[in-house]
Amino acid sequence: MLPPSGRNPLLPRQRSRKAADETASAPADGPFRSELKSTSNIVESKDDPTVSSAEAENLSPKDLWEEAYYMLRNDKDKKKLIEAYDAFLQNQRVLQDSVQPDSFGSKTSTKIPVIPIKGRERELQLEKLVDVKRQAVEEARLKIPIGEKKYIVKEKVDKIISAIIAAKEFITTAASLEPHAAFAWAGVSVLLPLLLNPAIQDIAAIDGLEYISDLLLRFRVMEITYREGNVYPHPISAQSESEVQRLGKVAFETKTVKLYSQILEYQIRLACQCSRRTLSRYFRDVVLADDWKAMLAEVKGFEQSIIKDLREIDGYTMKVIDNKISESLDLQIRLREKIESIEKNQRLAEQERYLDKLHCAEGAAFNSGRFEHERLCLPNTRTSILNLIYEWSADPRGKHIFWLRGMAGTGKSTIARTVARHFSEEGQLGASFFFSKGGGDLGNASKFVPTLAFQLSRYRPGIAERICKAIVDHPGLDQKRDLWKYFIIDPLSQIETSTSAPLVIIFVIDALDECDNQDDVRLILQLFAESKQAGNVKLRIFVTSRPEQPINLGFGSMDGSAHRDIALHSVFQDETERDISAFLKHELGLVSKERGLSPDWPKSKDLEKLVQKANGLFIYAATACRFIRDRNFRPKKQLSLLLKDNPSLNSHTAELDEMYMQVLRQSVLGGCQSYDQPMVLERFRKIVGCIVILFKPLCIRNLSLLLQTGEGDYDDDDDDEEEEEEEMKITLHPLGSVLDVSNLTEVAPQLLHPSFRDFLLNPKRCTDPQFWVNGKKAHTDLTNNCLKTMSKSLRKDICNLRLPGIHTNEVDRSKIEQCIPAELQYACSYWVYHFQESDLSPPLLETVYKFLKQYLLRWFEALSLLGKMQESIYMLSALLILVQTSPYKALVDLVYDAYRFSMTNRSTIEQAPLQAYCAALIFSPSKSKVRELFENQVPSWIKVKPLVPENWSSLLQTLEGHLGWVTSVAFSSDGQKIVSGSDDKTVRVWDAGSGSLLQTLEGHSDWVTSVAFSSDGQKIVSGSGDKTVRVWDAGSGSLLQTLEGHSDSVTSVAFSSDGQLQRLNADDRWITCCQKGVVLLPENRRVETLAVHSNRVVIGSRSGIVTILRLNLDNDCYIGL
Repeated sequence: MLPPSGRNPLLPRQRSRKAADETASAPADGPFRSELKSTSNIVESKDDPTVSSAEAENLSPKDLWEEAYYMLRNDKDKKKLIEAYDAFLQNQRVLQDSVQPDSFGSKTSTKIPVIPIKGRERELQLEKLVDVKRQAVEEARLKIPIGEKKYIVKEKVDKIISAIIAAKEFITTAASLEPHAAFAWAGVSVLLPLLLNPAIQDIAAIDGLEYISDLLLRFRVMEITYREGNVYPHPISAQSESEVQRLGKVAFETKTVKLYSQILEYQIRLACQCSRRTLSRYFRDVVLADDWKAMLAEVKGFEQSIIKDLREIDGYTMKVIDNKISESLDLQIRLREKIESIEKNQRLAEQERYLDKLHCAEGAAFNSGRFEHERLCLPNTRTSILNLIYEWSADPRGKHIFWLRGMAGTGKSTIARTVARHFSEEGQLGASFFFSKGGGDLGNASKFVPTLAFQLSRYRPGIAERICKAIVDHPGLDQKRDLWKYFIIDPLSQIETSTSAPLVIIFVIDALDECDNQDDVRLILQLFAESKQAGNVKLRIFVTSRPEQPINLGFGSMDGSAHRDIALHSVFQDETERDISAFLKHELGLVSKERGLSPDWPKSKDLEKLVQKANGLFIYAATACRFIRDRNFRPKKQLSLLLKDNPSLNSHTAELDEMYMQVLRQSVLGGCQSYDQPMVLERFRKIVGCIVILFKPLCIRNLSLLLQTGEGDYDDDDDDEEEEEEEMKITLHPLGSVLDVSNLTEVAPQLLHPSFRDFLLNPKRCTDPQFWVNGKKAHTDLTNNCLKTMSKSLRKDICNLRLPGIHTNEVDRSKIEQCIPAELQYACSYWVYHFQESDLSPPLLETVYKFLKQYLLRWFEALSLLGKMQESIYMLSALLILVQTSPYKALVDLVYDAYRFSMTNRSTIEQAPLQAYCAALIFSPSKSKVRELFENQVPSWIKVKPLVPENWSSLLQTLEGHLGWVTSVAFSSDGQKIVSGSDDKTVRVWDAGSGSLLQTLEGHSDWVTSVAFSSDGQKIVSGSGDKTVRVWDAGSGSLLQTLEGHSDSVTSVAFSSDGQLQRLNADDRWITCCQKGVVLLPENRRVETLAVHSNRVVIGSRSGIVTILRLNLDNDCYIGL
């Protein structure tokens, strides 16, 4: 109701329509002059006269934003301000691509419309700008950049975005019905991206924009509500209703115009403050005081005044408005929660897409499916060693590597799984990797670091983003040292903790001795030694292995403070026997219950004898239990077989070997008729012999197809295939004591322990020739099967790509898997490695020649699709070494030509597989063996071919990577590696076969003058202008020794023939022995190059003189010429 005076205090006296028009049009010389002539405007006057009801009754709904806009334009003090801002909005680029990088650098774009200078078209384009900006904000809200591109979207900005999204229909309607409202909403939409810039984020500015966006929404609701009318719940007289509504509307509109003008001015001043560079050309003539914060307080005060007065006049309508605003706010909250969920899911999906590029080894983690049926240590067993490990992990002063070494079968892997589980439950396990020889990727060191990185990405929030950033920033990383730094150490070093105490993260690495490459083993250990701390993270690494030479050497080269080692087979022997007894009692107790035996079975004396036979080997106990549990035989009889004495056994594996023999006799021949035994044994050696030499496990279907175990060949007969699979199952099922055959339908059969492979391939251990697997014969047979499989299944354009320009990365992985089944993938990937271990017989060489002659390019195509074209160089290089001494000249020539063809065209075929038949052929020399054999494969639409030389050039390959002159190069004695030194201060090690970079050795502070390999290829020595000689481990790249003492640049270095570091070196003037000068050379004999053999030194000088010295270093360095 109205105040007692009967006068509405909100209503200023309004000018006449004519006066308003005159006032509005007189100074309007800007782009809207023509619009002003036909628009009614209310401008608040200084004398604030009262408006009568009659005047109010004749008023129609106003464009309040337009009036607010011209209130600013007609103010001589603010005219330049509004014109400058208007120009800024008008001059948005025509259809400019507003490019937004996605989370990892990909691009999206939004079209921004131009805003014409005036007229209805201007209004329409301004509306479109609002909508485009609003949509851009909404879309940008769902982009979560990673790494350096990442910013934290503050909670307040988050609310603004949600408000804009929630109110998009209000915004669009307001901009459409009242074009000048678009001016205000454009202000919010333009300001928001500025405030998201980390360089200018200001909490006060964000507060202001949050308030303004809220205010725009509330007053839009109020405008709509007042214009709808008919909101009163009780009937009142028409006169009374008309009077209240008219006066309320006039009051609201008049004062709202003033509020809107303040909002516009505030936005403009805030825009100037937040983006002076961007807006400088528009605001260069405007002098602005930094008063936008004070203006915000003024806006808030004016708003409260309006709300207060309106509540006094029309309380019910205000309740309706409040309810509508409350509903909008609730919607905002729900939308914000939904957006946050979408945002999180999108971020995770984006991360997964990049983490998938790591190419991990499946089944490497301690909790992977392959360990599902493997037991952990039983409660109250292995307590001493487990306590030592747990104490080591918790000791802040403890060494950062714990090496648990032990012979095969001593229970290392079970302990590793147990501690990995414990550390995982404690939240300390960063990653685990359980190596497995013959396990494909599980023995491949190139998968080691990526697999650890993938698991580490799951360790705690934030690490995944840093690893993804490394993937983006360092594409194509191949060297393990670089992978370790960027994917492991750098992400760990960026972890922030809430306490000053370092965070302990533990890696568990099992069976490191089963890594395929010995050089990689030494490198991995060197990386471990260098990784004690990463920022605020203390890295602890638990390693198990057999005590084999490469690992002994790797740990031996470490500083003693880096690692602690325990020999599992020689400590806690009494406890080990007790633990084996507890294990046997537990497992055989289960057998007793399952088979309904008496509770006192087995007898104590039998159990004790079995413990003695185990001789400290848990693998013996585990295998014995599986053997006794075999449901095809009576447990008591199985136990009695194991308990038989054999006095001839005297080696440490004798009891284990004897048990394996008992298992084979019982499982393979038990119940077999004598006339069937030859066939059964032949199938055993063929199938099991294949399984123990596979480089990667194959499921039974693919293994059956690879081996083709039937008497004849078969093509597509499903019945034959099923019969072969069934026969294979019959052979394998009884061997559950030594093989994992629990689910042959879905899981590849694998060894339960590598000691069974060692036993089966060693005739001194597997003393019964019926079961012994001849390794060379098995590899020969498998080579033949691989060649046969490829010859039968490889074809040109195997994935039906049709177009020779299709890139490998455009082909779906599922299509590759379908067109190149697992047995064919295996054959393509590993046939050469089986050939290396074969008997190299003439018939096998003939088979290899026929295969290469017919299917070489199809093999290259398949390797490209499998992402293994690079490996063709390694395989052909190895093949060339194997056949070059054979009398089969045609094979040697073809392998050499294929090797050159592969090196030259690897990159082309790697990118586009079908280019093997196009560009690779037509750009090869005209007399290339490969070209001559396959030129008929070139597509007929290639009519004109380029001119090419007849033969391959003498250039094999160009090795690029040094940033300066290459000053010295050397081959390793086996020709497999090349070392180079450069004035870029680095030493680089290359694979001589493929040309790939293996190591970059950094440490010299001046140019590298000379490099050399030791005779065994294990060490590299380098001399430098920094007056030092450095000795490096050729496998790991670690620095072993730095020799100082030269008075000038070291110009030449060498190793002696016994592989020891040569005591003789030379700088420009002196020959030195043990870093002491022994011969001062005259000017014309100064050293340019030097060679040492035994006690002779050959010096090449720039003068052209070659000097030969004989030095008797054991007799006071006597010198003779």
